[in-house]
Amino acid sequence: EEVTREFVVRMIRDGETSVEKMARYSGLSLDEVKEIVIDEKAMISKEECMITITRDGYIKRVSMRSYNASSESMTQRKDTDSLVCYGASHTLQTLVFFTNRGTYGYIPVYQIEEAKWKDLGGHISNYIKMDSSEKIIAAYVLDSFKTGVHVISASRHGMIKRTELKEF
Repeated sequence: EEVTREFVVRMIRDGETSVEKMARYSGLSLDEVKEIVIDEKAMISKEECMITITRDGYIKRVSMRSYNASSESMTQRKDTDSLVCYGASHTLQTLVFFTNRGTYGYIPVYQIEEAKWKDLGGHISNYIKMDSSEKIIAAYVLDSFKTGVHVISASRHGMIKRTELKEF
């Protein structure tokens, strides 16, 4: 029996996304069914943008159009907050950040919510789980987690550690 477009649409509409169940319902064997895996990053177009992240964890991606249209050179932030990272980027890069508790996180730039230059932006807790008392102390925009690049971290107790970036 031929699997029609209507059959697949009905299965998906009913909430069925399991390849095995779709194959069983359609009468096909699993050898005849191939799961299509789509690389999400391959679907993203490369767009130039500005990225900001503050000590208190407010983050935003601003289109170059919005940034260039703004007459103000400084982005919106709370009075008690300060910028940790601010600069040009593109949507295929990754933002890596480190906190005062020694933890780190990374967010693909295309996943950061787009905002206007004068907006505050969204909080980083919308993307990853982070304690409310943690502060961002450093952030970098990377093209890839390539070999040969190291991160050096030091604690207030004098412990120093060099870690290859690809281990993050």
